[in-house]
Amino acid sequence: MYIPAPLEVRIVESVSSVKTVCKEVLGLTKMNWNNTQFDNKYPITIGCARRVGEIMKYLGENEQPKETYAFYM
Repeated sequence: MYIPAPLEVRIVESVSSVKTVCKEVLGLTKMNWNNTQFDNKYPITIGCARRVGEIMKYLGENEQPKETYAFYM
């Protein structure tokens, strides 16, 4: 059903090391293994951040956002 394709990372100019950049790219490719839908558009790191943002847009100006991850899930 799905043939994995390797990522090619080309760094033209960076203040970070190649290893650091590759770790960050790998971190953005994480799948959500707690979900049965394996064809999500975004990796779990970006998907969760967007969901938290969707909740936080309803906070009032004087409300303090919660810091715990569990509050948003």
